[in-house]
Amino acid sequence: MKIKTIILFVIFSASFLFAQEKYLIYFKDKGEVLSKIADKEKISNEILTKKSIERRKKIMGENYLDFSDLPILHDYLNSLNENNIKI
Repeated sequence: MKIKTIILFVIFSASFLFAQEKYLIYFKDKGEVLSKIADKEKISNEILTKKSIERRKKIMGENYLDFSDLPILHDYLNSLNENNIKI
């Protein structure tokens, strides 16, 4: 019984020693703004499939691309990588 308790304690404490720390990182913006309709179509073709664009147009109309759909600017991601932060 005592040995089982010691083994469980060692396993439990080892899990804390090797645990990974995870953080949520929030950006103020994504670095890009939808300023023109041409930009909107270019960005939507890069990040969405044709099928999803048609489905969104059917449901949401011409405002089918949202701010949350935009990718994060590569400079922001590079600054995280330079600070050894894994995404």
